[in-house]
Amino acid sequence: MEVYRYLTMDEILDYVNGRFDQMGRVFTEKAACNSHRYKPDQKYVHFFKNLRDLETLQRFKGRKGDMLIAKFDIPFTTLVRHMGVGYYDAKGYDVDHETIREFAIPTTKLKQSYLVAVAKDKDGLLTPEKAEEMLDRFVVMLREHRAKKAAEARERGEE
Repeated sequence: MEVYRYLTMDEILDYVNGRFDQMGRVFTEKAACNSHRYKPDQKYVHFFKNLRDLETLQRFKGRKGDMLIAKFDIPFTTLVRHMGVGYYDAKGYDVDHETIREFAIPTTKLKQSYLVAVAKDKDGLLTPEKAEEMLDRFVVMLREHRAKKAAEARERGEE
């Protein structure tokens, strides 16, 4: 199932290099900002389900330099066990908070293969539509790159 996460360049490099112990953080057993129940001494990484929630997350993240939006394909069985709701400050005055479907995945459950695409959100103003277009373009480029590498390996007799 496709899910998304905002990352810094350092975090994406940790992910790509399989340094999951460098990622995430330990949370208190029950946080007021979401419905997750955390285990003590376990690091978690949060993912969100819908790209349409991008604007809310951009407000929450603030501007701490360039961010990357990444698409992950994580098995449904893994996600469903770690599903919850995040509570975020509302944009207007009509409601106290906004809710976003999110997943708090223990870093011990992460795999490099789950990462499928990355796009840069330079201004923190990327729309969900533009993000989806950029992520899809990345997936196509990645497929072409892998096909080229496989063809080169076949030519060398390595397959």
